[in-house]
Amino acid sequence: MNLLLLSLILFVQFMNFKEFENLIGKDISTANYILATDFDNKALGGNLYFSNSDVSNYFYGMPYKVISIKTNDMGVIEAITIVFLGVIDRSFYDTFILDYGEPNTIQVIDGRDDIGKWTKPDVKEEGDIEQSVRKVTLIMKEGKFEDNPLFMIWNKKRYQIRTLLKYEQNMSEITFRIPTNKF
Repeated sequence: MNLLLLSLILFVQFMNFKEFENLIGKDISTANYILATDFDNKALGGNLYFSNSDVSNYFYGMPYKVISIKTNDMGVIEAITIVFLGVIDRSFYDTFILDYGEPNTIQVIDGRDDIGKWTKPDVKEEGDIEQSVRKVTLIMKEGKFEDNPLFMIWNKKRYQIRTLLKYEQNMSEITFRIPTNKF
């Protein structure tokens, strides 16, 4: 009976799990256990682990299939990224800010600078591919959620939350990580 009750409690915790920030600073095995999945780093090696599910899971009503975890060399979690199948919508945002508050910054694109275009002109053999490279610098400004932000950041005491909204690809990412000044 006690085993059944413990299993039920763990199942309910997993189904309602939304406090990814509580995994920051914990060993990767904790994420394997709490999220009931095996994070794999065989493809890339190093300190980056992935879990790719055949079924969609939900976080604040948004479906996702992929979670990545970055650890330090000791296997301690530094960042957790959830990749969503769609752009974070107003419903997600409104519910999310009830738990985490308003973001410290909402950045929207205000313009872009395309700097140069370099082309490799010396095609030596048939089948060589001509290469072009250009540098694009985005000009950002503070905005609101309604302005279709590129990213939003929440700075908390123990962790930081960063969202990246990719409208053209119809996907979003949300990362819980150790606080940093880097994007």
